[in-house]
Amino acid sequence: MEINTYRPAPTDTPQANGPQANGPQADGPQADGPQADGPPELPLERLEAVICEWSANLTAAEHDWLLAVAEFDRRRGWERWECPSCAHWLSWQVGLDMRAAREKVRVGHALHAHNRIAAAMATGALSYSKVRAITRIVTPEIEEELVQMALAGTTNHVERVVSSYRRAAP
Repeated sequence: MEINTYRPAPTDTPQANGPQANGPQADGPQADGPQADGPPELPLERLEAVICEWSANLTAAEHDWLLAVAEFDRRRGWERWECPSCAHWLSWQVGLDMRAAREKVRVGHALHAHNRIAAAMATGALSYSKVRAITRIVTPEIEEELVQMALAGTTNHVERVVSSYRRAAP
């Protein structure tokens, strides 16, 4: 399994050459004003682009993480620690609550089974929230339509469509 590292080039980050390149420091300047010794304030358009780019990068990285979770579950790595399930292991080792841990395992397995959904998440086009919703109802016959619907709608819209579909399904 290939694990990708998602990091924009240093020129794409707001702290590229400043003292805070590795994240905020306790004694550093506050986020509510310009930094006296840091890089100049970014124009809003650039700041918007940075936020969207990092969001896509986080989603793509979460895709890889979910595939690793599914593989860990498939290989029953959690048994080494005498945990009753992968979700229990995630709760213990990663700090997720059990409901969230079960969903992460379920979605990871769904990504293995549904290539179109996995591809859209891998590029950052579909968020985890949208993927979590559509994998509750996906079948091979409707996978492409669900991906297109999720790409076009908000997460709230996708959740409502999935909820309505589940209520109407026999």
